[in-house]
Amino acid sequence: MLLRLRFLLDSVVAAPFTRGFRGRSIRFCVTIVVFFTILSITGCSSGNSSSAMWGDYISRLQRVLDTTIEVPAVSPATYPNQRQLRQDTQALRINLLDFLSLLDCELNRVIATRNSSLGKVMPASQRWLYEVDLINALQQCIESLSNEDDSAGVVADLQSILSAKQAELGIVVWNATFAGPEFQQFMSARQGTLDSDFLFAYYGNLSTALVQLARWINEPMEPGGSAEYERINQELLTYPLYGRLMLSIREATLNLEAVSTTLRRNMQQRSLCISNKPTPKANILRNILVNIYTARVQPYIAELSKAHGEWYPLLSSMANELPAEPLKSYLAHH
Repeated sequence: MLLRLRFLLDSVVAAPFTRGFRGRSIRFCVTIVVFFTILSITGCSSGNSSSAMWGDYISRLQRVLDTTIEVPAVSPATYPNQRQLRQDTQALRINLLDFLSLLDCELNRVIATRNSSLGKVMPASQRWLYEVDLINALQQCIESLSNEDDSAGVVADLQSILSAKQAELGIVVWNATFAGPEFQQFMSARQGTLDSDFLFAYYGNLSTALVQLARWINEPMEPGGSAEYERINQELLTYPLYGRLMLSIREATLNLEAVSTTLRRNMQQRSLCISNKPTPKANILRNILVNIYTARVQPYIAELSKAHGEWYPLLSSMANELPAEPLKSYLAHH
């Protein structure tokens, strides 16, 4: 393409009308066109894309084997949206007169926080922290009112609410994690497969964040502070990698399966070694193995494997602790 554009430019420059103002104007216009065309070509191509790496590997094998390697198209599994994943909790309220009798309880402050203008629009991540505070306040309030004879009715109501809140805490955590906006970003594959120069070691902070989040989900009544939790969410938003990782693994699997099938078929049809001596094709294949597969493809697969080996068990353990029914088909696909 670049040679063709250069030829076009040279042809125009060599044309008779390049003399004079008109010729200089046309030459300038053509130069601008060529310049921006080159920029557009450069901007649309990525030497580090996994598809370019796989395409190069496959095309080399096809040429030396004189055959076609059919690789199925890679189609990502779309992560469900928040509306599909979000689960509802009960709207439990305390009678106003009973609430006024709780002014000496910490429960008063917690409920007031939830009913404030900011509390009504708190994100799902903060809702988890609020529910933990509410459960602790309910337990404290029940304990302090249990010794008062005229509070039996209030204590019974609070105990009922406490039981419901404890039962629904898993749903609250689910809405704050897998059904939250941060996981929507982290699990997305919209940016396509990971580049061929992907290195798992660069994402140690993300791994640390997932380990911490898995620990909190395993002990949902012991989450970290708000600032610490938001730092974890920021890691998920900054590095939307897991959906891309799964798409990359799918791409690698399809390419390797297609190559293996073709190589087996060709080995059955003709030998690459005659009288125990390698043919020229055998030598070329060896060079492809050493210079392309071992040098580029295999390290990429190894990095994908490292990331999957670290992140999948963490996400799987999180899902096992939560009511993950809305994500059942997606998890089954992976």
